[in-house]
Amino acid sequence: QKRPAARNLSLTAWQNLIGAAFMLPLALTERRGWVLAGPTVWLNILYLGLFCSALGYFLYQYALARLGAVAVVAYVNLIPVVSAAGGLLLLGETLAPVQMAGGMVVIAGVFLVNQPGR
Repeated sequence: QKRPAARNLSLTAWQNLIGAAFMLPLALTERRGWVLAGPTVWLNILYLGLFCSALGYFLYQYALARLGAVAVVAYVNLIPVVSAAGGLLLLGETLAPVQMAGGMVVIAGVFLVNQPGR
């Protein structure tokens, strides 16, 4: 039997391969607009593929195996909160009061899910 980490990596690889297979026909419909990409573009694609996609999915599977679905789903809800905070800090974007309130609700939800006895 495979170790959990190997199983998670295998599942992540299959998810990405099947996703790419379904997206390829759609990408081919846009081939008239394709241009030759330079090395910077390929490095960006490599970075996004390895760190944002492959590592992200692997860590998601790892967390599911260790924490369970309820806790992991609560943490997944933090993605837009972290993205908004990154936009605020790194890009100088502004947040509307409703966005700040939504972020506080999500953070409170994650806190509540992680309380002992729940």
